[in-house]
Amino acid sequence: IRCDQVMSHPDSRKRKADSSPDMGNNVSTLLNSATGWISKKLRFTGGAEPALEAPSPAEAAAKTDETEDNPSSSEIVDDSEVKAEEAPATPKTPVKNASPSVKLETVRSSPSSADDDGPPDLSRQDDGPREELPLDTTPESSPEPVKKVKKVKKEETEDEEKKEQQEAKVLQKQTSSSSLTRRRKKTIADMGYYFNDEGKLRMIEGDAGFKFTTQKAYEELGDLIGERVYEMMEELGLKKQYLEVGRNRRFYFVSPDYHDKERILVLIHGSGVVKAGQWARKLIINESLERGTQLEYIKRALAKDWGVVVLNYNEKCVGHAERCHAPDAHGREEWAHALNKAPQSDIIVVAHSYGGSIISDAVRRMHRADDERVLVVALTDSWFSEGSEVYAVNWNTTKRQLHRTGGTWQMYSGDDTHEGTSAACINACFTVLEGVDCDTTIDEFHDLLEAGEKIIKAEYKEKNKKKQQGDSVSAKSLELEGKKEEKEDQKENAAKKKEEEVEEGEEKEKEKKDEGDAVADDKQMVVHDDAAAPERNPADNEEDTDEGVERDASTPGKSDAEN
Repeated sequence: IRCDQVMSHPDSRKRKADSSPDMGNNVSTLLNSATGWISKKLRFTGGAEPALEAPSPAEAAAKTDETEDNPSSSEIVDDSEVKAEEAPATPKTPVKNASPSVKLETVRSSPSSADDDGPPDLSRQDDGPREELPLDTTPESSPEPVKKVKKVKKEETEDEEKKEQQEAKVLQKQTSSSSLTRRRKKTIADMGYYFNDEGKLRMIEGDAGFKFTTQKAYEELGDLIGERVYEMMEELGLKKQYLEVGRNRRFYFVSPDYHDKERILVLIHGSGVVKAGQWARKLIINESLERGTQLEYIKRALAKDWGVVVLNYNEKCVGHAERCHAPDAHGREEWAHALNKAPQSDIIVVAHSYGGSIISDAVRRMHRADDERVLVVALTDSWFSEGSEVYAVNWNTTKRQLHRTGGTWQMYSGDDTHEGTSAACINACFTVLEGVDCDTTIDEFHDLLEAGEKIIKAEYKEKNKKKQQGDSVSAKSLELEGKKEEKEDQKENAAKKKEEEVEEGEEKEKEKKDEGDAVADDKQMVVHDDAAAPERNPADNEEDTDEGVERDASTPGKSDAEN
């Protein structure tokens, strides 16, 4: 109805008065509605009810023009009045859980272009049953339509409350699920392993090394080891550096304030499943962290107060992983994102395997922009296409003297395996990295390489010596074990022989016992026969005596009883 405009903005939108036969009714209706609204507002706020004053002729004319220029408003008034007449009278009930801050919506048509500022909001509504005020006009001005608006608002409020409760439950469930997931994050300990003080992977039960079961378990353990290496780098002071790649989000690792350091060491891993901080997963699992990770390089660089950047181009993006870029693009983006922040720092690089392709592309782009911050590139069994522009050396698996191929110097790393080159050449590598600066000449660089080669040869000789000693120790151990087994066999044979002798003695004793029992039985039978024999005459006794004498003579040495 917009009756509040009459009371709140009596001088707004004044127009020239126009004679109309319905002007009196329109003004009266508007005044009654406005009076009802003011009374309700005052009752809610505890104020006193004002006396009704008649509007001035100018106000009445202005409101009349407002109503006529906006016919939709008058139509709404008439429609509301008809509804008020047709609607049955029902008791008014308070809105449950009503709040003074709840806005009530009014039924209105589409606002005209002149409705820019809009009327004040009806921001309050009383909670209890409303007491009707006496109106001095026709019954058509009954505030029944307001009741209908209030009913609609009640339903909307209840729907909003239910919706908020459902959203709160969903949010709580998601938070609980996320917390539960974090609590249940799997570690290498859940698979029965840990790293001992020497950095070797060992079983929790039995302290044995890694035992292969299935390829799936091996890959799962490798992924968990990757997460553990992330944690170890953070324990050394490095932190994750996030960047946006299109609509994806990814990270690599940097040391604190690396961009303010005079020299920055960039570590680039190879392709495949390895990620930031790793040279070779196989070496981590089967040998040690020192052999398979970049941790030793990071420790030495931090000790020299160098900045450290560890690329992570094999890690998948967070977000739209299905639209994630290729590893080359990841490496290019990470390089630019990290090193564009350090325009005054010298850059030295250690790249393994496919990392040579990443650094080749990066150096090529930098030289196109006349950026010559890269001093030297140290490769481990890799390749480099920009050797004519930057000092570069590759530690490989070939046992050859120092030589140069395609602009890149080649040198034996001291290890015959591809994955073991990075760990094997670390001392020679840092000799070169420390010695190079922006003023180093080609001869000076060659001298640094020769010094590194000497280190490799000395370490290789020492390693072979230890290996030979280990082999001799192993041979002695095998010999001692053989003698020990021989002694144990002798003891077992002696024990068996003794058991056989005991068994033989028992058998002999048993035979003797059986013979004695047989003799005793014979004696008993003889005694029994003597007792049962009849009496004989003397002649028979004499014959028996002669026969007895003959028997005695035939069996000398036996007693009479035995005979």
